[in-house]
Amino acid sequence: MPIELLITDSSYPRLLAVWCMSETSSELLDLADLNDAERLQWKSIRLEKRKREWLGQRILCKRFVPGSTVAYLASGKPVIPGGPHISFSHHGHYAAIMIAEVPCGLDLQAPDTKLMALRSRFMHADELAQMPDDPDQQLTWLTLAWTAKEAIFKCFGEHVHFAGHIRMRSYSAEAVDLQAGYHGVHGEQIFMLAVMKLGDTILTFTPPIQH
Repeated sequence: MPIELLITDSSYPRLLAVWCMSETSSELLDLADLNDAERLQWKSIRLEKRKREWLGQRILCKRFVPGSTVAYLASGKPVIPGGPHISFSHHGHYAAIMIAEVPCGLDLQAPDTKLMALRSRFMHADELAQMPDDPDQQLTWLTLAWTAKEAIFKCFGEHVHFAGHIRMRSYSAEAVDLQAGYHGVHGEQIFMLAVMKLGDTILTFTPPIQH
C-alpha cells in the first residue's frame, strides 16, 4: 500500500497521509487483518464502496496508530478511544487520514457539477454574491469552499451549519490556503486551512483546534 502523500508536523503535532487504494477488495481485506469484532462490522456493511472505505480507514489507523481501534460517537464522528484525534476522508480511489493531539479535520473532493446545484445549501447568500463570474472558476471555488467547510465540520463533529455558521473569507483558484470564520454553538474561530491538489482532487485540511 504505497502512500502517495505523507506530512508530519511536530509543531501541532500531527500526521496526514493519503493513500491511492489500487488494491482489490480481497487484498484490502488481507491488509486490514481484522479481528473477530471488526470482521462482523465489515460483514454488516452492504455497499461494496462503503466496505472498501471502511477497510481503508482500518488499514490507515493500524499503520499509523498501531494497536488502535476505531469507534464512532452518536454524531458519527470517528474516535480512537484513549488515543489521538483522527479525521478520515475518501474520494474516488483516495483515502486519507489525519492524526493529531487536538481536534482536526480534512476533506477530499474533486470538482463536481452537483455542487452547483447544492450551493445554496452550504453557501451563505453573501458568499454566493462574491463568487467569480466564470463558470469554471465558480465550480473550483465551490469545491474549495465545500472541502474547507467539511474539514471544519469534522473538527467539531456535530452542530455545524455549513451556510449559517461558516463564512469563507478568501478566494483564489490557485489557493494554497483558505481562510474561513466559524461562529456557532462551539464559539468563534478563524481557520487557516491548507490546500493541496492530487490531480483533479482537492485536499483541504485544518490546523488542529488548540484548546
